[in-house]
Amino acid sequence: MGIAAGQLATASMIGQGASVASGVFGSYFSSLAAKDQARFDAQIAAINSRMMEQRAQGLLRQGEVAIGQRTMEHGALRGRQRAALAANGVALNEGSAAEVVASGDLIKEIDVKNLQLSAISQAWGARKQAVDFQNQGRAADARAESANPWGAAATTLLGGATQLAGSWYSLDRAGMLDEFKANRTGDPIGAWIAMRG
Repeated sequence: MGIAAGQLATASMIGQGASVASGVFGSYFSSLAAKDQARFDAQIAAINSRMMEQRAQGLLRQGEVAIGQRTMEHGALRGRQRAALAANGVALNEGSAAEVVASGDLIKEIDVKNLQLSAISQAWGARKQAVDFQNQGRAADARAESANPWGAAATTLLGGATQLAGSWYSLDRAGMLDEFKANRTGDPIGAWIAMRG
């Protein structure tokens, strides 16, 4: 016994309805997963931002320590120079002796400025990364806020229902639903069994 056109039409409509239902659930859970992922991304970005700020603070402290060490080294060198000059009976505040001491002080100042510049530059780079992570976190928060699982499901349902209604209309105009309409009773399962023959 062959399958009637009405049975094919009914099966097609049931298949389309199942596809729409599956699409609705898929859209809902996909949007929900995207929302959860965005929240997770925002949390990771916040952690990374804090780590970069801590790194910037650490780089500044390292710079201060390096400046302190360099200052102590130059102080010790200056003391040795002055002691050597004084031991040889050279006047410390005159002529080439004064120039030696002054050039040592100048070298110390240049070294200190270079260390400061290096520490500030490295800390600035870490702070820039911290700001980048903050911006990534804000973007992820915005994605999480804009993700609407119910809205995604409703949009899919509306689109699927429109397609389903169009199919129903096309099949009805072609007369393929006449058998289905004729077999409808108060018992949908009985109508389905009757259609299957």
